Amino acid sequence: MRRVYHINPHRKRITQEAILNMRAAREAIDPELLAHARKIIEETAVADVDVADDQGKVPVDRKKNLSIIMKFMALQPENTALHKEVDRFLKNES
Repeated sequence: MRRVYHINPHRKRITQEAILNMRAAREAIDPELLAHARKIIEETAVADVDVADDQGKVPVDRKKNLSIIMKFMALQPENTALHKEVDRFLKNES
């Protein structure tokens, strides 16, 4: 079921204040800094696309992935199915 947001004077005032605050914040940002940030974001986005090797495979940091999985498992000690699945996967890896 969709929510219906009714526009009442209070909501309209809050929305207008938020828009004015965003405009003020945008004007306060140094344009050169903003251009520099956009350039860096654009370069890293292109770099992320070029990560794949010739065969289309993306390099993976296995140690980092394993540490994240271990942290997740520590947060869910009662999830025995997950622990068994990870144990089975690690045994097949060796």
